[in-house]
Amino acid sequence: MASAECTSRRQPVCGKDVHGRLWFATLKGAVVITPSQVKVNDVPPTVHVDEIAFVSQSSELETSAWERPTRIRGPFTETVVLPPGIRWIEIRYTAPTFSKPRNVRFEVMMEGLDGTWQDVGHERSVTYHSLPPGIRSFRVRAANDDGVWNERGATLALAITPYFWQSWWFRSIALAALVVGSFATAWQAAHVRHRRRRREDSVFRLLVQTAPNAMVLVDSTGAISLANARTAQEFGYEREDLIGRSVDTLLSERDRKLQESMRRECLTRCDDAPPVARHELRGLRRDGSEIPIEIFLSSMRVHGASRFLMSIVNLSEREELEREL
Repeated sequence: MASAECTSRRQPVCGKDVHGRLWFATLKGAVVITPSQVKVNDVPPTVHVDEIAFVSQSSELETSAWERPTRIRGPFTETVVLPPGIRWIEIRYTAPTFSKPRNVRFEVMMEGLDGTWQDVGHERSVTYHSLPPGIRSFRVRAANDDGVWNERGATLALAITPYFWQSWWFRSIALAALVVGSFATAWQAAHVRHRRRRREDSVFRLLVQTAPNAMVLVDSTGAISLANARTAQEFGYEREDLIGRSVDTLLSERDRKLQESMRRECLTRCDDAPPVARHELRGLRRDGSEIPIEIFLSSMRVHGASRFLMSIVNLSEREELEREL
């Protein structure tokens, strides 16, 4: 057609004659089309990947790296292995045809990045930036001027090499090192806490054992877990015989309920409160004899559990002195 612009709309611009031909009035003359002679191009175009060009981080260290990318020309029959750190990659493709090549349309898809086909129109190249490492497939397909698609198209296999710190074996080693390091740190912390607890226990036991009064450590149920030598001497027991016994063993029957109420009172007090004291009580020795005592009870936390430290003072000598006076 000499011109695609038709005449004024005040006059008919097209018509159909008795032979079925279509006539169009353009600014540069009449144009006639015979529809029966119009043929549809049903041959899909062949598609080829011609060339790839890329720039990696290593090549960008050069001053003119962007002007001189690395180029690899086709045909590509095997997987193209690329270096690590790809900053951008340009893929050129074509669909040679003698039937209106400028009207050929393309669609591309980079598997793993594009979820569907991307319509790029008549563009014969596409650029991707910062491709992650791994094996990927680039696909391109084309349609001729009549919209007939080459569905198979062309495929380019790319293998982008990872840095060593991006590789699966390095990540596995790093993860294993992290797990081992975390375990070692936790074990070391637990070991330090255990040693500190043992040291604190040793100091506490030493203080209890060397105390001038009878001292017993009682748990929340009233069972004795620690007793010093003074306790065994005052009540006529071996220290080993007292461990596990109820503290009621050391009290007369009429006073046994008092120690339970003393424990409850201790739990309601704050940490810096003075000990709970009870006077004029009677202690029960192993031989069945009773002695006058007074008790001072303090609560504490030992390894996360409630414990009660009971100090027992024998008042026998004081009562004798009072009787003499």
